[in-house]
Amino acid sequence: MSRLKIAGLYLQALLYVFAGINHLWHPQPYLGVMPPYFAGPAFWVAFTGYCEIAGGLGLFLHRTRSLSAWSIAAMLLGYFTVHIHMLVHQADLYPTIPVWGLWARLAFQPVLIAWALLYSGSIDADGAKPVGRHPAESDKSQKS
Repeated sequence: MSRLKIAGLYLQALLYVFAGINHLWHPQPYLGVMPPYFAGPAFWVAFTGYCEIAGGLGLFLHRTRSLSAWSIAAMLLGYFTVHIHMLVHQADLYPTIPVWGLWARLAFQPVLIAWALLYSGSIDADGAKPVGRHPAESDKSQKS
């Protein structure tokens, strides 16, 4: 793994650990943006905080990196509901947040998802799928 990719990995891991801690230490901002159709918003804010901490810590370990990367990507997909809710209700619920900021936040989600998936083992840094041999092919070549 290149130095840049390693730096990105550690940066991402720390970002999620600290973001998760922030969910737990300062839940009010997160509670304020929870859509009303989520029952128990305090639970969801704490749950996502713990998930971010676990995902960030999991990125540090090679053994759990792929699962953590996929879990972070799935969590970020779930966050689309919050971002869309904020955008749709900006005028009445979030008038102090500029609309361009909400659009930027929404547009940045796919970037964060791609960044997480970069460490899932499903794609290489250049975006190509890894090339490998099927285990059965390895057995055939050894028998020949």
